[in-house]
Amino acid sequence: MAKRVFAIAAHPDDIEFMMAGTMMLLKERSYELHYMTVANGSCGTAEHDRETIIQIRRQESINAAEFIGAVYHESLCDDIEIFYEKKLLTRLGSVIREVAPEILLVPSPVDYMEDHVNTSRLAGCHNIPCFTLWTQRSAKESYQSGNLCRYNRGNEEQRTDVGNAQKPEGVAG
Repeated sequence: MAKRVFAIAAHPDDIEFMMAGTMMLLKERSYELHYMTVANGSCGTAEHDRETIIQIRRQESINAAEFIGAVYHESLCDDIEIFYEKKLLTRLGSVIREVAPEILLVPSPVDYMEDHVNTSRLAGCHNIPCFTLWTQRSAKESYQSGNLCRYNRGNEEQRTDVGNAQKPEGVAG
């Protein structure tokens, strides 16, 4: 059975900014990569209409997933509509069960944007270890500084500093 990592973020480009480096390192360790933004990017512009920007942002996400060799999973809702509620929780849970990852990469549960916080909460309710970079640093810097943290079931009180996180064997730098 393949080892799988599933990056789940709120918006198109969140994975690229916060998780793609870690995913690429895990790919070097033989993990199968999965990629999903919960929201579709519908509020991502002041220049295009809603349908046009959704298609643009979807294609950008597909391209980014392909670039790192990840399986792309479709978005579930519009921007600013990521709520911690039963319908979205069950839809996301269904995808998580289908992927069956050993590791989830999720946004920090403490963030300025409610979409990010709710994505972390939604993804963290499925009894799979969730990892997030506590600070927005590169994967290399996070390994060196020990700022990789684990959240169990998205509960801030269960935050565990991995501390002195070690760079995976065979990773350069």
